[in-house]
Amino acid sequence: MTKKNLEPFFILLIFIIFNSCKKEELSLPSYIHVPEIKLSTLASQGSARHNFKDIWIFIDGFYIGAYEVPFTIPVVTDGESEIEMFIGIRENGVLTHPKRYSNCDAYKFKYKFIDKDTLTVIPQYTYVSQVMLPFNENFESLHYFNEDRDGDLNTKMVNSGSQDAFEGTNSGLIELTSVNPFIETWYDFDRKIPISTDPIYLEFHYKSDIPFSIGFISFKGGFFDQKLINATVLPKSEWTRVYFDFREILNSSEATSYKLAITSTFANNIDLPKQRILIDNLKVIHR
Repeated sequence: MTKKNLEPFFILLIFIIFNSCKKEELSLPSYIHVPEIKLSTLASQGSARHNFKDIWIFIDGFYIGAYEVPFTIPVVTDGESEIEMFIGIRENGVLTHPKRYSNCDAYKFKYKFIDKDTLTVIPQYTYVSQVMLPFNENFESLHYFNEDRDGDLNTKMVNSGSQDAFEGTNSGLIELTSVNPFIETWYDFDRKIPISTDPIYLEFHYKSDIPFSIGFISFKGGFFDQKLINATVLPKSEWTRVYFDFREILNSSEATSYKLAITSTFANNIDLPKQRILIDNLKVIHR
C-alpha cells in the first residue's frame, strides 16, 4: 500500500479516536449517596428503630447492586430514570446472610442525572399495608412474658427501669446467678400466625452477657404441641437488632396458635456473678 493510499486510512483512524474520546466525555458517571435509612411506623406498629443494613438498587428495572449503608456509588445513565431502593437486613443474626426485607415496599422516585452530579438520598420507609404484627412487645409498664415454666420463681422477666432501657422507660430484663441458673418463660397469650409464603420475622433489640434461645410454643386446638425455640442469640455488649425468619419452622408445624418463649442458662465460663439479658421492641411481623 502506498503512502498516498494510507492517507484515507489515517484520516478514518483519527476520526474514530476523536469520536471515541468524545463519547467517553459524554458518559462521565453521576453518583448516588445514601447516608442513612429511616423507618416511620404507626402507633400500633411499635418502634421505628431498626437495623436495616443495605440498599438494593434498581435503575429503570435493572439491578445495579446491594450496598451497605452509608455508601456512594457511580451510575452511568442518560436522561430521567426511575430508581427503586429496597431495604436489606442480615438475616438470623449472620452478617454474611444479606436478605431483602419484605415487610416494607421499595422507595421509588424519578431523577434526571447530570454528568458528575451527586444525588443524596435518605430513603424513608413504611410497612406495607398488609403487614401483620401478632406480637408487638415494647416492655413499657406491663409486659406479657410472665408464664413461668422453669419452676424457679426467682428467675423471671422484669422491667429494667429507665437506666437500662434501650428506648422509652423500660426494656425486658432477665438476671441469672449460680443459685438461680435457668429460665424458661412463655408469653401469657397465644396468637394465630397463618401459613405464609413470605418471611415471618421474629425481630428485637437486645444486649446480653450470655447466649439465650428464643422462639415459639405451638398449640393445636388449644393444647400444647411442641417447643420451637430454635433461634440461638449470641452475647452482645452493645444494643443491636436481629431478624430471625421462622417461616419454614412455623409452616411445617401446622399449629393453630403460638406463644413466644425465651430460655437461657447461667454460663459458668463467664466471670460474672450476675448475668443479664436485655430485650426491647420485640415484634413478630409478616405480610
